[in-house]
Amino acid sequence: MKALVVNSDSLQLKTDASFLNKYGLSILIANDLILSGKLALEKKPEIILLYLNKDEHETGNILLESLRFFSGLIILTVSKNFTLTGFNPKQFELILLDENSTTVDLVSNLCHKYLEEKAFSGENNETAVTLQVPILIVEDNKLNQLYYCEILNKLNLNYVLSEGFVEALSTLEKENFKLLIVDAVLKDGNGIELIQKLKPDSGIATIVVSGYSQQELTKAFDNFVCDVCLTKPIKEEDFSNAIIKCLGLKKNNNPLKSLIKYDYQEMFSLLKYDETKIKTSLNEFLGILRDSIQLTESCMKSKDYECLRQIFHDMLNLSAYYGANLLFDLVMQFKQLEKESEKEITLLKIEKEQQSVFLFYSELLNKLDESILSLKANNSLI
Repeated sequence: MKALVVNSDSLQLKTDASFLNKYGLSILIANDLILSGKLALEKKPEIILLYLNKDEHETGNILLESLRFFSGLIILTVSKNFTLTGFNPKQFELILLDENSTTVDLVSNLCHKYLEEKAFSGENNETAVTLQVPILIVEDNKLNQLYYCEILNKLNLNYVLSEGFVEALSTLEKENFKLLIVDAVLKDGNGIELIQKLKPDSGIATIVVSGYSQQELTKAFDNFVCDVCLTKPIKEEDFSNAIIKCLGLKKNNNPLKSLIKYDYQEMFSLLKYDETKIKTSLNEFLGILRDSIQLTESCMKSKDYECLRQIFHDMLNLSAYYGANLLFDLVMQFKQLEKESEKEITLLKIEKEQQSVFLFYSELLNKLDESILSLKANNSLI
């Protein structure tokens, strides 16, 4: 079993991790919060020890939200002025510290208790059934990395994550893969060229992810070819189905669905439960979200935030009616921020929430008749 220890103080990092050796755990260490999220998804540790200093509270909350599906134990050690926002991981221990307090004994006891319970119940992550199908993901957007890795973990598939063209090319030369999932546009190259560099007899299936359609990519790139082309934002079910198709796996009878729900009753009521009006409104909202997701990603790279003003204004008008309260609050918060570092962190949250709202209402649009009838019945309108 593995434990991941995260501490930005490199001198203290190994000391903090050393006491776990007595439990026979393989120790992973990280002094960067973003790297720790990537390690947690790739290596699947049993325990995560997370130490936050006073300047890392905001980023720490983003990391915890990305780990909300983590099934092991997370122990967070942080100063007393820390406020936890968003989703809580399943098994979570929060230790609030004074300036000079020590945590070794307390953390050690928590780890001991958790591992003892696991041993008693007969659970062990090392024996989980994981299909040994090597998959390479090439993606430079942190939130997209987390999203793809979550889905692959649900499918019990092994994968390796590369953050750019050069790193992926080197990885492909060293290891054998059955599937390549690559973003069409990378910071240091493009995914189409990466596919073209594959050996003709490699037998690697390819999935291209892009903000552009397959038709647009075919026009833009000579000899463009892939097994599946997915246009962002991608539904979880579409992504999993593409992977299943490329690997020739049997499809699970329980399709993946969005885990987060939004209250659309107010909007449906305002539109008098008229199916035509609701479809028009939903398509308008989804169109704004789609444009906003693409524009947000672009503005994060260029750090030109002024171009977001109009699209965020349009999105605010509808998000409140569609129960996307967190998205509404984040956009309002973003508009008041002045520091660039704070804007970047809030935009990461906005981008993740936009994708969640888009996926939910895309699914709702596909089963609209059933949803309207259900709400009418609940409101005694029929």
